[in-house]
Amino acid sequence: ELGVSVITVRAAMRTLRERHLIERYPGKGTFVLDSSHAPSVWGLGSTDDLLAMGYRTSIKLLRKGYVRPPQEISAKFGLPPSRKVYWCETLRIANGQPFEFTDAYLPPLTGDVIARTDLVAALEKRRLVSAVVQDICNLTITDVRQAMGAELARDRVAKMLKVPPGTPLLTVERDHYAADGTLVQAAHSRHRVDHFKYTTNLKR
Repeated sequence: ELGVSVITVRAAMRTLRERHLIERYPGKGTFVLDSSHAPSVWGLGSTDDLLAMGYRTSIKLLRKGYVRPPQEISAKFGLPPSRKVYWCETLRIANGQPFEFTDAYLPPLTGDVIARTDLVAALEKRRLVSAVVQDICNLTITDVRQAMGAELARDRVAKMLKVPPGTPLLTVERDHYAADGTLVQAAHSRHRVDHFKYTTNLKR
């Protein structure tokens, strides 16, 4: 009826179950679940997943302004350590629970444009800093390179994520590039491990 194979249907059903949208009971059938009670677990394996997460969660702007970034951020942008860049700190929330704390850094040209923007209103509409950057600066992010690791929650991050200091967190560093290879945003996120799942497909 749908013109797809049994393998495709099984894969789709498996994905729906992983996202807590359905449950399957042997001998009884498959049932749609009340998604409002589903845990806030988000799988990120593509730029589409990033956009989907943005629209399915809310974002709160905590702080913004010009700062001297960490040395590794300055190096990524090819700037001297003393050069300030535009920065914002955000908290992402799902079902009333904070689950992602992010520092996003923008290079001087992009940052100067965003600094003149009502960032609170823009984030309320677009839900992602990178989406706001694309809209306001009229560019397209075509490549996102990410590195994952772990760290222990320090005082401010622990308070914002509502976990005890010293709690293990998953960290994700994402560098967003435009079509011409220009780095337009460097972000460092910390995730509560009970609210994050990384997914990817490996093909032969």
